Amino acid sequence: TTVMIRHIPSKYSSNELLDEINFACNKKFDFFYFPIDSTNGLNLGYAFINFVHPLHILYLIFFRFSIIFLSNFHFF
Repeated sequence: TTVMIRHIPSKYSSNELLDEINFACNKKFDFFYFPIDSTNGLNLGYAFINFVHPLHILYLIFFRFSIIFLSNFHFF
């Protein structure tokens, strides 16, 4: 099951986002796509995460609603 995260701040690095997701999901995903614009080195504002099992999305949702840091992100 794949989740898209939108409205990621443009100066956010892939390592920063991956650290936050790993903290929330404890590596319960098998694919992470976070495109970076090669001309300016900034991200494009979205990412895709594919979870190993659909229920693992709950880890991300619980983290999303328990940490103020992610209040600017929109999960679909």
